[in-house]
Amino acid sequence: MTERTLLVLGGTGRLGRELLRQIPEGWRAEVPERDEFDLADATTLDFYQLVGGCRPAVAINAAAMANVEECETRRTEATAINGTAPGLLAEACAAADVPLVHISSDYVFGDPGREAPYAPDAPHCPVQHYGVSKARGERLVGEAGGRTCIARVSWLFGREHSSFEDFVLGQVEQGTDPIGVMTWQRSRPTYTPALSWWLLALSWYMAAGGEAPPALHPAGGPWASRAEWAREILDAHGHGHLRVEEQPGEIWVDLQARRPVDSRLDSASTQAWSDEAGLPRLGDWRTSLREVVELRRG
Repeated sequence: MTERTLLVLGGTGRLGRELLRQIPEGWRAEVPERDEFDLADATTLDFYQLVGGCRPAVAINAAAMANVEECETRRTEATAINGTAPGLLAEACAAADVPLVHISSDYVFGDPGREAPYAPDAPHCPVQHYGVSKARGERLVGEAGGRTCIARVSWLFGREHSSFEDFVLGQVEQGTDPIGVMTWQRSRPTYTPALSWWLLALSWYMAAGGEAPPALHPAGGPWASRAEWAREILDAHGHGHLRVEEQPGEIWVDLQARRPVDSRLDSASTQAWSDEAGLPRLGDWRTSLREVVELRRG
């Protein structure tokens, strides 16, 4: 059986590494290294040569400049990586008739003047440059004219600790009680192993000729505030006796980039379409959190 090629950009990131762990037999991954393919200055010709050279059956763009603070201070680089590069990749994929799954973020939303949760077709309303650059990438991908699907994700955690998990557990190690978190921020935690398997299933579906909606919101389990997520983290790690203290958003005044107050993604239509297309369901993130903590201990 001839192996089919999956082109993965961002293979060294947290989500990219999980994608590569789960590629099944019969497929091989083409993962360009940053030192040989830098998204910050890659040209149209570079993308055409990349796609034309490896001739993938499908491509996944999991690459991003995701540090929200760095995006605020290095706006030109963020715009190139999160905005311009996805559009050029989409153009090259369209020219080669290669379907593309582009990973985006709930941070393309969040304006407090808008009402959450956000449906996949909701207009962009970011509140910081990271979200602005990701929204630009989405727009350019959609305008490229190929077979594309944008998958927006939020609050990722997996085999490795998330930054928020480190933040909560760091307070535990310091003997802090109650644990202080900004409780006003709401979104939905997402388990990267389950998300990765769903993204691969979506990719195989599109590689086989299936048509996907322009944008999807894969998620499993309920929405949560930062306090509710912190509570689940503490319980899963055996710190159920510790309290969670609500702290006002003003404690973030020293940060340059605003965070969205409410960037919850509405996943109802995505789940209905996924069921119809035969894609796997993402389980409840709370169950996944408890399971991955046990796996880390083992």
